[in-house]
Formats: sequence, structure tokens, C-alpha cells
Amino acid sequence: NLFILFILIIFILWNTFNNAFIGGTSDLEPHAYSLWYLKDSLVKYHYIPQWTSDFYGGKPYLGLYQPGSFFLLLPISLIFGGTLTPKIAILVVSLLSTFFFYLLAKKLFKSNLVVLFSTILFTVFPNRLALTNGGTLADLTAITFIPLAFYTYEKIKESPRLRNLALLGLIQGLALLTHHAVGGSLLVALIL
Repeated sequence: NLFILFILIIFILWNTFNNAFIGGTSDLEPHAYSLWYLKDSLVKYHYIPQWTSDFYGGKPYLGLYQPGSFFLLLPISLIFGGTLTPKIAILVVSLLSTFFFYLLAKKLFKSNLVVLFSTILFTVFPNRLALTNGGTLADLTAITFIPLAFYTYEKIKESPRLRNLALLGLIQGLALLTHHAVGGSLLVALIL
């Protein structure tokens, strides 16, 4: 089941890589600049750049979106560099979110067919594909934490251990650091 799902994801993302590009109508360009600026600041100049809401698409390239996604995606930028970095980041984040949803579906449903079908629906949901084609790394990174948070919540319901509670707190904190709206919505959903 999981192998079929990953083949489907790679097919969808291959299509995305052919359509989403640096420049044009994509939101990928400012994200690419943000990753480049963060990597350059840390590696070359040895300082952590300041995030500001005053700029977007201009120096320091770190406005509007929360810094968490760029710090989480920094290792990809250090390994690959260049314009390929945001596309590799989209691939990694999409694969992780689909895998986390698969774990959640496996925990919630008994039937393997339902697990596979629901995970495919999550993968090809139009909003996720729009975010992938638009190249919005902050949104995609934050969405990765949603199924993981609910999976951890289900584990807490089974056995309320401090380790699971701490993991849920970490996941919630990372979601807030990557995207305030997604992190806030996740917090409300977990409370309800």
C-alpha cells in the first residue's frame, strides 16, 4: 500500500516540478530567496538574520512568513543549494506529510483499503496541490505537522505518557513557528 502511494506522490510531484518554476506566477521565488538569504547569512556571515514584516520580496527576504519553515528546510539548502532547493524541499515536505497522514489513517481505520484511499485523497486534495504548484513552503511545512499532531494525540489517548505529551507540544510549537494561522488552527482543533 505504502509503495503504491509513494509512486502516486512522485507522479504528482513530477507534474508539479514541470509546472512550478522560479519566476512567473509562482510563490516559489520569494521562498527561494529566503532560503538563500538564510543560508548565506548563517554560513558566510555567521549571523542569524532578523525577520521583519516590513519587507517581502526585498531585502532581507524574510517577511510575511514565519521563520520556522526556513530553518527546518535549511539542511536541504545546505546540501543542494541553488534554485533546486525549494523544489526538493517541496518533495520532502509533501512526502513527510503524506507519510504522517498514512500513519494516522492506519491508527484510525482497520481496513487497508480505507487507509490507502484516504491517504490518496489527502495527497491529491486540491488545496495541497495548489500549495505545491504555488511553491508556498511555509504552508506546506506547517501542513506536515497536522497529521503528525493528530497521530500523537491518538497515541496519548491510548497511553497518556509524558513523552507523548512533550512530543505533541513540540509538534504544536513547530507548527506555530512555521505558520501562525495553521498552527493556531491546529491548536483549536486539538482543544476541541
